Amino acid sequence: MMCIADKYVVICPDSIRDVEEKNKVIAAIQKTGKEIIDINYEQLNHFAGNMLQIENGKGEKLLVMSTQAFQSLSKNRYKNWKGITGSLHAPLNTIEVNGGGSARCMMAEVHLPILS
Repeated sequence: MMCIADKYVVICPDSIRDVEEKNKVIAAIQKTGKEIIDINYEQLNHFAGNMLQIENGKGEKLLVMSTQAFQSLSKNRYKNWKGITGSLHAPLNTIEVNGGGSARCMMAEVHLPILS
């Protein structure tokens, strides 16, 4: 699981066992100029890589995640990520336990211009 936002990528590099593959992934992310935010296995297992950045009508960037993911992050850690003005989280226990997914899996990304 990996969260790709506009200015950063949340990833657990340790989950990529093949060193060559890990280096390729990191190099590809670095080429984008995005900040790499690494999470550990515990956070990965609590769906911290399964987040989605959204933008509301006011242009505020929000990070959507499950409550489990939110609680796995260090307090205030995500607030230091570039461009984040807040987060939204909800308990998604049913899908996380039975479906194997989380917040990002439940949302559709729509990239359309905002109409006034």
